[in-house]
Amino acid sequence: MTDPSESLAVSPVGSVYSNGESFMLAQRMAQQICTSTIVPPAYQGQQGFSNCIVALELSHRMGLSPLAIMQNMQPIHGKPQWTSTFLIALINRCGRFSPLRFAYDNPDAPTSCYAYATELKTGETLRGTTITLQMAQAEGWLNRSGSKWKTMPAQMLMYRAASFWARIYASDLTLGISTTEEIVDVEPVTVREESPMSSTGKTALERARQIRTAEEVENARSWLKQGSLPENETKLISSAVDERVQFLSQPLSDQERQQVVEALDANPDTKAMFSSLFGVSDEAPLINFVTTKWHQAAVFQNLP
Repeated sequence: MTDPSESLAVSPVGSVYSNGESFMLAQRMAQQICTSTIVPPAYQGQQGFSNCIVALELSHRMGLSPLAIMQNMQPIHGKPQWTSTFLIALINRCGRFSPLRFAYDNPDAPTSCYAYATELKTGETLRGTTITLQMAQAEGWLNRSGSKWKTMPAQMLMYRAASFWARIYASDLTLGISTTEEIVDVEPVTVREESPMSSTGKTALERARQIRTAEEVENARSWLKQGSLPENETKLISSAVDERVQFLSQPLSDQERQQVVEALDANPDTKAMFSSLFGVSDEAPLINFVTTKWHQAAVFQNLP
């Protein structure tokens, strides 16, 4: 049977800071990821581009899928944090310990809990700090607005016991990053309700993220000027158009340029059209004129 924790692995990219080529590759990957609608909002759009770079670096350091990092690491008050369930999964999949277990003083109405596991190399039982409701009260976790300590104390005791255990015995796995519950308990979080986007706005946003030509950019901007959408949706879509223009203006790598030229060589009619468009003579190498992602997008859009 497949171990569920295996779904966390594996990172497809080396350290993004190891050399210039790795950093450029990470930027191209991040640019694709930030246009996705299934990654969390903190990683979407140009404002999430840098977060994607950080997530790719963490995925390399931790040997995990970038998507697993993004789904389980979100910023609160500008600080990255892990979900507690992800933290427990990290411990259980690392291969150094037995699965993390929890002991309550009273399973039916618990007031305290500690985590424990066995270190496989030595056979030693590693017991974590005992977390109590009295501690939660003294630290101010219990009485915070919206606190889950009042409604689901057993779960909160378990989550806090897991994070304390990890800090003592597996701090290298967490990279010193706190859990959601720790940050929320220490600093209050304001949650704002966002108005649902109209179906027209959603369609326009998706099209903006798929723009390939300068004509499509102009059409999108002209349509937005008509004022058919609420101001907040217009700003979001306009930003998406600007992000797409910025992305398409990026230079191609030598490998990408070669792929475009090979695709044109395999399609003489399309090649003739673009040779005419670029004003390329038979003697001049077409690859010298294929320089940006605008060219790449236009070529592949016109291939049969």
